[in-house]
Amino acid sequence: MMSPSTRAARKRNGPRCPNACDSCKRRKEKCNGQRPCTRCLKRKVEHSCYFSDPRRRDVEVRPDNALQPSEDSPAVGELEEDPVIDATDSQPRDLHLSHLRIPVPGISRLLRDPNSSFVFIGEYANLSFLHNVRHLVQSKFGLWQSMSQPGNDLTMQSGEVSHHDWLSTGKDLSMAKPDIETGKQLLADYLWSTSCILDVLDPDEIKAKFRAWLSQPVEPSDPVSPKYYLILALGAQASPEFSDEDAESYFNAGRYLTMTHFIDKPAILGIQCHILITMFLIGASRRDAAFLSFGNAERAAYALGIHRRNISRVFRKAGYEARERAWRNIRTLDVFLACSLGRPMATSESRNALAGDNYSAVAGLCYITESIFSGIYGKSVIDSNIVESISKNHRIWLSLLREGLAFDNISPELELTGSKRPNMGLYHIRNGYYVSIILLTRPFLIHMVSQNRSRHQGEKWNEHSSHQAAPDAPETAYAYACVDSATRIISQLRNLVKWPNLPKHLPFVVNSVSVAALVVGLAFFANLDQRFPLYECLWDSTAILKTFAKHDLVARLYLAVIKDLESACRAYVTQRDRPAQGSEPQLMGGQFGKFQIGERTEQPVATALAGGGGGGGGGGSSRSDESVRDQPSTISDIGTADLDSLDAAYFDFGEGPDITYDGLHWTLPAEETENPQQHSQIEVDEINFDPNVLSGNQASWSFPSRYNATIPESVFWPPQ
Repeated sequence: MMSPSTRAARKRNGPRCPNACDSCKRRKEKCNGQRPCTRCLKRKVEHSCYFSDPRRRDVEVRPDNALQPSEDSPAVGELEEDPVIDATDSQPRDLHLSHLRIPVPGISRLLRDPNSSFVFIGEYANLSFLHNVRHLVQSKFGLWQSMSQPGNDLTMQSGEVSHHDWLSTGKDLSMAKPDIETGKQLLADYLWSTSCILDVLDPDEIKAKFRAWLSQPVEPSDPVSPKYYLILALGAQASPEFSDEDAESYFNAGRYLTMTHFIDKPAILGIQCHILITMFLIGASRRDAAFLSFGNAERAAYALGIHRRNISRVFRKAGYEARERAWRNIRTLDVFLACSLGRPMATSESRNALAGDNYSAVAGLCYITESIFSGIYGKSVIDSNIVESISKNHRIWLSLLREGLAFDNISPELELTGSKRPNMGLYHIRNGYYVSIILLTRPFLIHMVSQNRSRHQGEKWNEHSSHQAAPDAPETAYAYACVDSATRIISQLRNLVKWPNLPKHLPFVVNSVSVAALVVGLAFFANLDQRFPLYECLWDSTAILKTFAKHDLVARLYLAVIKDLESACRAYVTQRDRPAQGSEPQLMGGQFGKFQIGERTEQPVATALAGGGGGGGGGGSSRSDESVRDQPSTISDIGTADLDSLDAAYFDFGEGPDITYDGLHWTLPAEETENPQQHSQIEVDEINFDPNVLSGNQASWSFPSRYNATIPESVFWPPQ
């Protein structure tokens, strides 16, 4: 029974928050439960306001209604009698998930965008997964502490162009249309780069009418002009031969004309223009602006009844196909924005997307992904019935894939017939399939990583590294499926970037490789590098992101993130495997003796930097000669070191000032230099690199001769 003093205190302090953030729990402060909470906002640490899943009662979780088909479409259960599906269903084994209670990470947050406004990022967004991975690696393993997130790093998008800028430039239609040959090239680049993503316009029809429009003078009153200007904008945005400024000029004209003609009335042509605007803004890394523009297309579609196939069938063939195309494109963009921003989907499928006439592989994949959002995320634990139902839908989708690709006009070959270009449509559809598997199974991988650390909290690294669940265990099988899908994405995109003259902007490709790289990095902390080629995949993912980083802000920011994650992975593997090393020299010395005359007594640089207990929590130093720590190692000659592992390490240059390495530059404090105005950075290129890359991604290096550098005891990294 509650005492009077407790009742009085509770009445005075108000109701207790059922779930406080981790920061308030650690500081034993009162939390209001908001995301971010008031305490973290006052302390200006809202970016670190995390909410761990509270312990919940073991309750039954029912399947989500979103997995049920609509009343006017056949039930998904009826598809189980299809003989093709029966043959497929006999292949997978029953994983018996009914006993599992796998928690679903639920990190939703408000982040400050480049315009200093708070925007909502949901739990299944890529950014939420990134923060989840980083928080898990930091809290469980004590690594990845140095990642900074200034400015637009928080939301992974660029600032929106001001209303005045695009409106004033859009009014200026004095810019001549391109000549016919240039226009045809831009149209070809548009169709190629958006294959499978945007089929809002019939290719044969647009090719026939586009040439006639190019040959006519500029006519602002023509309602088809905004559509064609937006096609030019998307083609210039993709083409390596045109600048982003050219693309922006075409886009401003098309956007202005769209607002002039279709701002206050729903129309098929207006929906098409808003879809094209949304796609351009996604490619320009302005996803919040794309999200708002997409709302115009989605609301207009519902106003015209495009979401209902039985209504579209009232129209003639051309009108019916235009409405169906518009709906497929709206669904595709809705799924992408939901995946990248974590916001609830604005549409729901009223058709039976996994069977029937005019079956579309794109529409079927959107339906499966929607069921993952509604059935997996936003719940406290994973319901085994939903997981099994969704995985069954994946098998149904694969059994109908060739039929669906033919309807979507996507060739099953990797190279387009008659042109030396990769088939972007097939790359996009394959990426979407594997990303949907990652979305379904990554809670299992997160659970595996969490259990890996907590299960072996008191064991040595080399002891717990061999502890792995059996592959046949249901939770392990799904975690493996997550990592396998990520490695397959990176493997196929590694082949894609080998093609010359790729589009500058491929936002769906960048999204896929970013998610896959985060999964691969997280898999290291479940010791899955012993089962999957994680090192190779992480290296390839950075190479893929570098291909697009010059023009794509999201690729550039994720490239920096993956490099930080790669350093944390190397540090973890070093700490994990360190106790298993170090006995070989003693064994050799005991057997054959030790030749010491003329031998250097200092410890190799790479060993010094990689050694040490560190914040990773596992194992202490394995150095056999502890006196080495008292003897500085001269590195004016060539040594070996992994430069990325020197993050935040300090070097003493004789009597001179300290110098730090931030992953890109060796920097002297400005106040220590003779001339504070002088640039005080030593570029990495100034350090002599050996082109031969050694094992473990290490490279031979030496400082310029004018520096006499030594490594004192304080440089051992991670710190003791």
